[in-house]
Amino acid sequence: MCSTWSDDYIVLEKENKVQKATISQQTVLRNDKQKHESEASKASATRQEKESELKQVKVKVGDLEKDYELTRGEIKHHLQEKKIIKKELEALKTQSSLPAKTMPLSPKAESGNVQLLKSQLNGINDSAHRRKATLLQKQLEDLKTKYEKEVEIATEEADNLKDAVYDLKVDLKASETAQKNSEDKYLAQVDALQGAEDAQKTLAERISYLEERVESEQDARKTQSQRATQLEKRLQRNDELLQAQDDLRKATESSADKARDTVEMLRGAAQAAKVELDAQKQECQKLRRKVDAAQNEVSKVYRD
Repeated sequence: MCSTWSDDYIVLEKENKVQKATISQQTVLRNDKQKHESEASKASATRQEKESELKQVKVKVGDLEKDYELTRGEIKHHLQEKKIIKKELEALKTQSSLPAKTMPLSPKAESGNVQLLKSQLNGINDSAHRRKATLLQKQLEDLKTKYEKEVEIATEEADNLKDAVYDLKVDLKASETAQKNSEDKYLAQVDALQGAEDAQKTLAERISYLEERVESEQDARKTQSQRATQLEKRLQRNDELLQAQDDLRKATESSADKARDTVEMLRGAAQAAKVELDAQKQECQKLRRKVDAAQNEVSKVYRD
């Protein structure tokens, strides 16, 4: 043969390695894509959970605000009660400072223990006033203590809820940022995967083109090889003809006159055969140069 096929197979092997590497890269990108889709799904679920918690906290804050308004109303009501109690205390103090009113006595009762009865009545009135005042004062202090504690608890719960709302907002913001970053990374990987698929498609088209080109070159080389074989057979026949000419010359040396015409005829035939042989050799050389040029072109295509 005029050339070998090793370069073609080396190029095809390199192309197959590139294709395998591209497929491996696509597999890695697909795995990363699935991973980031899972992360995005988890981030979305976390975001929904935080939003649900935030809604619950907002509902709780609304309930607390309603309770706070109710508590304020109750405090106003009890402040009014406090004012009423203070007025009653003032009235009791004023009443206790006035002289005690006693029922009119008969003329007989005024003798003997009139002063004793008056003092006993005054003592009873003062004791009742003091007990009532003490009771009202205690009720007032109990109410004050009770609603101060309720206000303190409500304020603390409101502060805690505000902190919880702030924390949830921060978590929600972080979740949204993480989800956006994951989505951006996912989109970048989708673009990279699309680019790899396009590159693989282009590579597959080029491999298909090269395979068709190699097949065409193989057919051409096969045809050239067959033609070269035919030329070699013709050369062999020409050699056999020359050998027969030589044998005939040796056989007819004894009859030179008779053989001269035959020799001249054979010489002319040999000369014509030699001319034809030279032409065939030149044609074979041209074919070999074409084969070498085609081989160089194929090698150049594979190198590119």
